[in-house]
Amino acid sequence: MKKIVRFLLGFCFVFLFASSVHANLITNGDFETGSLDPWIITGNAVIHGDSTDYRAELSVNSATGTTSDLWGRTWIGTTLFDIENSWTGLTIDYDMLFVTNTEDDNDYSWGQIRFYDASNGFMDGKLFLASSNIPTGIVHRSDYVSFDADYAKARVFFGLTDVNTDDDSDRSILYIDDVVVAPAPVPEPATIVLFGLGLLGLAGVSRKKQ
Repeated sequence: MKKIVRFLLGFCFVFLFASSVHANLITNGDFETGSLDPWIITGNAVIHGDSTDYRAELSVNSATGTTSDLWGRTWIGTTLFDIENSWTGLTIDYDMLFVTNTEDDNDYSWGQIRFYDASNGFMDGKLFLASSNIPTGIVHRSDYVSFDADYAKARVFFGLTDVNTDDDSDRSILYIDDVVVAPAPVPEPATIVLFGLGLLGLAGVSRKKQ
């Protein structure tokens, strides 16, 4: 019986692991091509680093222009990727470093998923990052966005907004790297547990019959 239990638990673990692993839905999320292509760019966005480690650098100052809109002056966005009906949401993993200017602590970085429909175009947008209070140093984040409707496609955006209108020299900088976008694990862990309990029950019945 112990061998059967170990086998079934191992099977459930492999099934859960296999169901949770998905390829990155975006292209060049680590920027190791040495360019921002095929990301779309608005404002001051460049590649930063050397041949051993590249990252995206976004910067703004009041000379660039200020706005109170999160859809701000400098941002980068992925190309469109498909969404399957069975997915309940997306996870966005990434590394970031946010350096606000010395004149104003209200500058903020943001991240957003925008959903699209084949016939209606842009349908909805959801923020997964909107903050001026990012810890010092490189931060790894893993954010989750659930679906409220059936979407066909989506894009992921990162941006930087400067709200300082008093100084034209100081600038805020946002570094983004190692972006991985993947569907939420399907099936969910609760489903795996029920599946495993069912197998254990079948094993118990089989053993009694023997």
